[in-house]
Amino acid sequence: MLRRSLALVLGFAGVMALASAQDKPAPEKKPDPTPEQIQEIIKKFTQKETEFAIARENYTYRQS
Repeated sequence: MLRRSLALVLGFAGVMALASAQDKPAPEKKPDPTPEQIQEIIKKFTQKETEFAIARENYTYRQS
């Protein structure tokens, strides 16, 4: 009897949680970046990649 009551209470709580989750609005979609913003992102990315490539040379294994 106790298990059945517990199962009913947990089931009801789960249904209520799902119902309240459906009431929330969807997050607002951000606009697509402009071509200038895209080029700036690419520029920053390639600068960091160059920095990492230089730094990686200090950590590579060299067999002597």
